[in-house]
Amino acid sequence: MNYELTGKLTEKFEAIQRTEKFKVREFIVEEVRQAGASTFTNVIKFQLNNDRCSLIDNIEKGSEIKVHFN
Repeated sequence: MNYELTGKLTEKFEAIQRTEKFKVREFIVEEVRQAGASTFTNVIKFQLNNDRCSLIDNIEKGSEIKVHFN
């Protein structure tokens, strides 16, 4: 099942080489949702792997982004 989230990029970390063939990079997105009169904030950490680690290189912190994940 695929999901989509739109939020603000609050943090992006440097890529970490775990093994010779495996690299990871984490980033944090803050999502704000309205439910009636209430506002909820979700802070979600995502992880990119290998060749996808460069996907957020040109995105500045504070930018609104859309993340597709499963």
